[in-house]
Amino acid sequence: MKKITLLLVVLVAAFQTAFSQEQHHKEYAEFNKMDAKLELLMDSAAKHMIFFILNQSEEEYNKSLAIISQGDSLYRIMVEMVAKHHGNHQDLEKTELSDRKDEFALYKDPKLKPMILAETAKQRTEKVKFHGKSYLLTSKSKAKLEIFEEFLPRN
Repeated sequence: MKKITLLLVVLVAAFQTAFSQEQHHKEYAEFNKMDAKLELLMDSAAKHMIFFILNQSEEEYNKSLAIISQGDSLYRIMVEMVAKHHGNHQDLEKTELSDRKDEFALYKDPKLKPMILAETAKQRTEKVKFHGKSYLLTSKSKAKLEIFEEFLPRN
């Protein structure tokens, strides 16, 4: 009787371990899926912000912020999801989310839009190339451009 009880305890423990590991894999896969969606949103937002900086187009700025708003909503869902996760992957997920938080802050800089829109054609003397086209920028707008270029995917 003791052997049967011991065998049942071992089987239950093994089942719980296997179930727990499967749950961790599902959590991590779900996080990666959402992270890929967020990455696409952030790439698109960066592209529109770059075009805002290059062309001083408020429409591009507004598109970028609308995309960032969508990304921010997804980000909040991911933060809640990761808080419920267990296992080794939770630390990695938290680190990735922390990096995203810093990236969001750059888009929400209240000084960015007025700074770019206040630049005159005479002030824009530094040449830059983007996607094969030449543009003129100030040193300040060029510095902002370089920040957002870092967020674009590398081909």
